[in-house]
Amino acid sequence: MQSAVSAQQSASVERWRNDLVSITPEEAKPVNVLWQWLDYGTERQAVAPSVVQPGQRGKTEGENMAIEGSAMLGELSAGQRVTALNHLALIRSQFGGNCEKELSRFFDDMRDVRDANYAENKRALGAILFLANIGKDRHDISFSELTTDERSALIRAMNHLKAVVSLFPKKMTLPN
Repeated sequence: MQSAVSAQQSASVERWRNDLVSITPEEAKPVNVLWQWLDYGTERQAVAPSVVQPGQRGKTEGENMAIEGSAMLGELSAGQRVTALNHLALIRSQFGGNCEKELSRFFDDMRDVRDANYAENKRALGAILFLANIGKDRHDISFSELTTDERSALIRAMNHLKAVVSLFPKKMTLPN
């Protein structure tokens, strides 16, 4: 079972990487940086990208996945991270990825009245919806009632928050 899942994941990753052939090298930069950032699991550093040139294929499963050439580490700005996360979300949607169940669960969790932090969760959800430019009159609707444009704006707002949160100080303390 696990080998079938691994083979399926490898095939998905390969299709996703090969899809970079159809975009320009400039568009591929944030995606390649983010791929390498995800591959290595670092939080604020990314390996310098090796841009896939038009007509060039990505590495196949059997090839060495090591980074060729000089590898440099550098920080991504918040804007670069947002661009990369939004681009990855677009690529995922083109390959049939669907996060509606997860977003619906997120909405339900944030509105769970049994949670000890219910009031703060509701305010946080309101802030996310505000960042997505969704009117206050629509803040109480369920996720399934959001329009396609509102869902897109919501995902972009969440990606923006994800990029900004990664820049927070690691060890914050509350004042005495």
